[in-house]
Amino acid sequence: TGKVLRIDHEITLLSSDDSEYHVMLSAYPSANAGSECVVGVVLVFRDVTDEFIHHELHERAEFALEHLPGEVYFLNEEGRFVFINKLARDRFGFDKAGASEKYIFDVNPSLTKEEWQEQWKDEFRRSVSRSETTHVNADGIEYPVEVFVRSITLNGFDYMCVFASDLTDKKKQELELIAAREDAEAASRAKSQFLSNMSHEIRTPLNAIIGFSEFLADDVTPDQKEMLDGILVAGNSLLELISDVLDIATIEAG
Repeated sequence: TGKVLRIDHEITLLSSDDSEYHVMLSAYPSANAGSECVVGVVLVFRDVTDEFIHHELHERAEFALEHLPGEVYFLNEEGRFVFINKLARDRFGFDKAGASEKYIFDVNPSLTKEEWQEQWKDEFRRSVSRSETTHVNADGIEYPVEVFVRSITLNGFDYMCVFASDLTDKKKQELELIAAREDAEAASRAKSQFLSNMSHEIRTPLNAIIGFSEFLADDVTPDQKEMLDGILVAGNSLLELISDVLDIATIEAG
């Protein structure tokens, strides 16, 4: 059997104003000089409220980072992960215990150690930055990410805090929008070309009809002239309408 040198136990007490504070109770066995027989216990109370609050805040912050809907990780100067949240671990195929042995180069193969050192220096000069790069998931598939980087110092050590968002869906939507816009522009050009061609095709014979009607109007009976005048009025109205359509088509075609 071993000797009991000290027993520690954290307890919560109420102060005179009914506010809680946290105390570390340490119990030390007391024995007579020259004897191992315990004759009493020395109790030491130490206020650890500040330590408790700090520890609780730390746990809450870590819990929040752990469950954020994006990749969150802290890197040291060597590029090693000192913290990596659940989503990032799952995406990269890291287990929690071994994640601290992984480096940023394991998920971003295009980044060299030399480039990382330059990036490290740049980030601490800028403090905050945003950029786009690529990561590799557990299946070896590259995907685009947008990264927000903030350089921080904790307990005298420098770290790079990174928030990364998967841009796969966003890039896909952008390509779909570009394709849809190009299709719409092509359809608009085809429509404008069709209207232009049709306007020319209709206006040519219409000009002939108007011209012959004017030619025939010189030597006709009153009834015939009235009918020819009707043809001319209708023809000129139609010609103006076709010209307007042609102007619109020309404008749309650029």
